[in-house]
Amino acid sequence: METKSLRTCFSFGRPIALHRIKKYCLPLTILFFLLLLTSSRVYADSFDHFFTFSDPIDSFHIDLTEMFFEFEKATGDYSIRFTADPAHPFDSDFRINVNLFNPDGSPLALFQDHFNDFNLSASTTTMILAGTNAMLLEWSAGDRVAVNWVPFGTPSGTFFTAVSTPLPGMTYTDYLSLDHLVHDDYAVIQAVPEPCLMVLLGISVLSLAGLKKWWKE
Repeated sequence: METKSLRTCFSFGRPIALHRIKKYCLPLTILFFLLLLTSSRVYADSFDHFFTFSDPIDSFHIDLTEMFFEFEKATGDYSIRFTADPAHPFDSDFRINVNLFNPDGSPLALFQDHFNDFNLSASTTTMILAGTNAMLLEWSAGDRVAVNWVPFGTPSGTFFTAVSTPLPGMTYTDYLSLDHLVHDDYAVIQAVPEPCLMVLLGISVLSLAGLKKWWKE
């Protein structure tokens, strides 16, 4: 009778020959390494800076509760997510005007994304604007940003970040800038923390080295 090698591993009570473990460990380790590289690439293509403004719930027809702004400093690509109170959501006809002032940029930066008109057949609590603006190439972590002219003066006339009805003689239905909590307030740009890719990459390299030594033995 053929004697099996004593170098076996037990999994769920069943012996598995060591050569079978070796057969699958190396491909799985390589796959893990490739997944790390892929996740690194995904991170590189994502937004790397952000800031946010919150607004208390009011009784406006469309009541904004938050604006979350994220952007990629290297390209100027950006995404702005607006959130409305479920009791007063985005619906029907409205316009979103975005005016943001960064007094710490060089030169002084007034970001604008104007005349975004919508006509919704169904209400929603989230609206997203996206685009590219070269002004954001000069914005950095630690810079201050305001949604109106109050905190830092008037760089270019009176301006607001607001939702309004796009009609002649329109009146604004809600401002991010006029509630008392944010009327004279500002947000600070933050850098998105990098995931622990370097730690995982180091673990992968050590795993490969250990696997190579074990393979030789």
